[in-house]
Amino acid sequence: NEDQIEKTIEIIKITLPKEQEGKYEHRTYLGSLMKLGIERKMIGDILVKSNGANIIVCTDMAEYIENNLKSLTRFQKSKIERTSINNLEYIKKEKEKIKINVKSMRLDSIVAELARCSRSDANKLIEQEKIFINFKKEINNSKKVEEGSYITIRGKGRFKIMEMCGKTKSGRIVVIIEKTT
Repeated sequence: NEDQIEKTIEIIKITLPKEQEGKYEHRTYLGSLMKLGIERKMIGDILVKSNGANIIVCTDMAEYIENNLKSLTRFQKSKIERTSINNLEYIKKEKEKIKINVKSMRLDSIVAELARCSRSDANKLIEQEKIFINFKKEINNSKKVEEGSYITIRGKGRFKIMEMCGKTKSGRIVVIIEKTT
């Protein structure tokens, strides 16, 4: 029910001053909320744009977040306001196509390439439950990843397996990936 959603979810809209535009990333806003003692599970998406961000929060937390963000040095000159979820501005995310070569379509092999780390470090990310396939947590490092699947790596981004387009001379699989930035 739309009325129910409107009563339970709000947006904290941060508008940065001109001199700060384009300086902050998702992790900057998330780090600021963590600094206020707010757990990640207590907030929704953080939609970043060049001149600020929209942070989706439950109504119970909105006033606390609004008042306390103003106390942080980085946001002292910013305009911070609470608004209805109905005023959410949608931000079209840019997509970048990349090509990777993997030994197999196993999750740990794909994650290692996407996160630009070793396979053992990729396995640690999987064990730490930072990997999602099609928006569901995945802890099986040998799971085969299919074409069309979405892989989310916390802290690295969201990737879509667009197509497997052959093999290299050494037998590695060439995969086209679409990364949402």
